[in-house]
Amino acid sequence: MAIKVLNCCTNHDHSRVFASGLTNVQANITVTDTANSQVRAYRAPLRSPFQPIQDTAAFQACP
Repeated sequence: MAIKVLNCCTNHDHSRVFASGLTNVQANITVTDTANSQVRAYRAPLRSPFQPIQDTAAFQACP
């Protein structure tokens, strides 16, 4: 699994979360914005191919 979180506050006023994985096992991902105490949770179900996550507006508040 690969997870990338981008701070896009300069141009877009939010942060982005991207994730991918070559698996069909259950995956639970929790991403926390420690500056603003916001949490985003993502889930990939068991026996289903991991679908890429492209959350381009994950965290709306910028520090």
